[in-house]
Amino acid sequence: MNARKKKKPQASPEETPEVVEAGQTPEPNDLEETAGATDGEIVETRPETAEDWREKYLRVLAELDNFRKRSERERDQTRQYAAEGLVRDLLPVLDVLEMAQAAEGDAESLRKGVKLAVDDAVRVLKDRGVEAIETEGQIFDPRFHEAVGMAHDPDKAPNSILREERRGYRIKDRVIRPSRVHIVIAPPRTAEQDGEE
Repeated sequence: MNARKKKKPQASPEETPEVVEAGQTPEPNDLEETAGATDGEIVETRPETAEDWREKYLRVLAELDNFRKRSERERDQTRQYAAEGLVRDLLPVLDVLEMAQAAEGDAESLRKGVKLAVDDAVRVLKDRGVEAIETEGQIFDPRFHEAVGMAHDPDKAPNSILREERRGYRIKDRVIRPSRVHIVIAPPRTAEQDGEE
């Protein structure tokens, strides 16, 4: 068989792409014309118009708005169910209180049931980093204590805590609820003490 060789058509000088030598940077026009070209075809790109930029802007703005709405939804769900773990841990405390309430017997057995419930509640809070604010033997500190009463006590220093009415709690340095306390005030000055000065 006689195999005939096909001649490749010669490209005219205008159609021949320029060869860029190593170390040379192609002209920007050359890059635009050849970007996306396949098998020798030349594709011309058009410059982006203000309308193109406006469409891009609106698309990004819509994506940002969707992201914001999704974040708000997730935050709301987190807020709604944030207490779920704490509630689950406190349910046994409620069970003990209900059993103590339903129990028949004397006041001592009721007291024991309530003490079990209190101990369980304190344990649950402690596991979550909640601590009781100390008041015994402390000086009144308005950051942690709320004064609800005052009295004279010659055995205690002025501004010290006389007694606690309601326990306060905190997580680290953040006060969840201040302790309600009665504080010692200095006795009023007598005429004799005023005359000595």
